[in-house]
Amino acid sequence: YTYHSDDDLLTLSYTPPSPINIFFDDQVIKHYNIIFNLLIKMKRSFILIRDINLDKKIKELFILSNNNECTYMKVIKVLIEYRMFMLDFAYEFEFFVFHFVIDVFVNRFNNMVSKFDSIDKFINMHYRFIRDLIMYLGINDNKYMKKVYKVMNMIVVFPSLVNRLMCINRDNHEEMQYFLMEVDNSMEKFIKKKNKLINLINIIKTEVYLKTKRKL
Repeated sequence: YTYHSDDDLLTLSYTPPSPINIFFDDQVIKHYNIIFNLLIKMKRSFILIRDINLDKKIKELFILSNNNECTYMKVIKVLIEYRMFMLDFAYEFEFFVFHFVIDVFVNRFNNMVSKFDSIDKFINMHYRFIRDLIMYLGINDNKYMKKVYKVMNMIVVFPSLVNRLMCINRDNHEEMQYFLMEVDNSMEKFIKKKNKLINLINIIKTEVYLKTKRKL
């Protein structure tokens, strides 16, 4: 089975041998593709925002500014502030995905395996496992995932903003003001979405914890 879309960073192409094909039909493979692509996009964007080279570049910008309270310095402070917001979101979202969802449901599934007394029960539980991952990760909620991917896209763009600032003529006041306005406008929208997402993630974490605790 092969599934691919323009948004996919990974396509899982797998033809399960018999009798494993009983457990991995086309729908299951498709769902695994969806989950893996979320994880890869998440890891890709979060690695970019945690990149140590980004820290070095920001430090270089500080040195170039000579600590003067100019527009150049303001842009640096804004970028550092927004990077901290992004890092907070990245750690919160990653912790939610792996600790509150994936770990919980993988452990639950493993605990249930020993209790299966038929292949049909195993197949049904496997479907339930995939379904729960999709649901509690929020993948089946288009509005929620649209916000998540917007934040990830903003994170991907962030390093290029830092690189652009390093190339800007810091003595050109008009150019610096325009860049500061551009950064402020784009990041302000991001922070509003980020705060809403953090709140939503916390709500989902509570729901996941309570529901899985009852099931376990």
